[in-house]
Amino acid sequence: MGAIPHTSRPGEVAAAARTSAQRDEPEQAPPWRPEDGPQPDMSVWPYSGRPALSVRIGARWIYAPVTARADYEDGRIAYHVTIVLPEPLSGGQLGAFHRAYWWPQAGRLKVAHGPQVPPIPGRGNTAA
Repeated sequence: MGAIPHTSRPGEVAAAARTSAQRDEPEQAPPWRPEDGPQPDMSVWPYSGRPALSVRIGARWIYAPVTARADYEDGRIAYHVTIVLPEPLSGGQLGAFHRAYWWPQAGRLKVAHGPQVPPIPGRGNTAA
């Protein structure tokens, strides 16, 4: 399964999957939808003290602070991160990007550092 963007427009899905594959990016976790089964348990970290991952994109390891962890009923885990891609990897777009990556992905994701504070647990997604 390739990278799945946060959109439901078929043309954008295909374009984003091609772009992600060109960057050699780790596999992204898609946004949760009701047809996926029970909502994952979400844990979030405050801005200060949150953990971080190192994400391998192409030949570079990029620092990515973790904003949330999703624990799915079937045992899968996805980490939500904020990542700043260097211009050659961002397709010319500057800024921070949100990604959700399946964990673990050996050789593609690793722990940069652990949290300094415990996460704030929650049950499922509270977005309407």
